[in-house]
Amino acid sequence: KRKINYEVILMTKIIIDEHEIELLFNVKASMEIADICGGDIGNLGNKINELKGVEQIAFFAKIICALANGAISKRNSDIDYGFESGEKKPFFKLDYFMANMTFAEMDNYSCAMYSTIIDGSEFVVPDGVNMEEKDPVLQEIEEERAKKEGK
Repeated sequence: KRKINYEVILMTKIIIDEHEIELLFNVKASMEIADICGGDIGNLGNKINELKGVEQIAFFAKIICALANGAISKRNSDIDYGFESGEKKPFFKLDYFMANMTFAEMDNYSCAMYSTIIDGSEFVVPDGVNMEEKDPVLQEIEEERAKKEGK
């Protein structure tokens, strides 16, 4: 008997305009995100940190759109090959996310994006790399707390 390897694909779900949208980081999504990041998906974090306000939410919209279309691509492929039944879904256009994403939900978009990418990635952190993410708001709160405590 041959042993068959399989992998469970987990999809992150996000609510945008009261609609649940599945996100998947697959080859299709990673290629699109790499294009958005100037050819190197490794620049994702730097790009996000460089942008502010409207530019940042527009960037999130592009990434979320790529991840949503990654999920649709998988579903449609499964239907094509008979692994799943149903009707194929059309791919999202960026306009949908531009029209429905709000500044109030920026943290949710960020969490969904990173969660999806991490769940769909296998990576090894090299020795000596600091894995602490610097949250500017948390850093500001900690600085204010230190001032109050006289440190």
